[in-house]
Amino acid sequence: MKIFNNLFLYLEYKLLTSVFFSIQSPATLLTILDKIELLSKGESFKHKIKKGDRVYLFDVSRNRKFHVILVCNKRNNPNNGLISIYSPLGSSILGLEVNDTFNLYILGKTRRYEITCVKPEKSINNIDS
Repeated sequence: MKIFNNLFLYLEYKLLTSVFFSIQSPATLLTILDKIELLSKGESFKHKIKKGDRVYLFDVSRNRKFHVILVCNKRNNPNNGLISIYSPLGSSILGLEVNDTFNLYILGKTRRYEITCVKPEKSINNIDS
């Protein structure tokens, strides 16, 4: 049973961080691009999560902490915690703030997450375009 659970967790993470599943819908892509444009507009959005931020999350459903760094598509590497802003998880947290919660529907279940901390990742911002 433990092997099955580990396989399920692995598959779930791959689906959440996959760019392929997010950009299938033109409406979804338009929403993401609108968020990116809005976040680039200055000081009033400085506390919002944006590309280059290290985001600490709490998976309420599984009582588990983890963190990711939001990057553009060309830097996407979920195995190293680098997830694209176009992935289901990345696009969901884009524009949120610390203490915000959100739900994602994955593999027939709704998962609830809370954002616990956000830190700018300067090294990513300098090389990401």
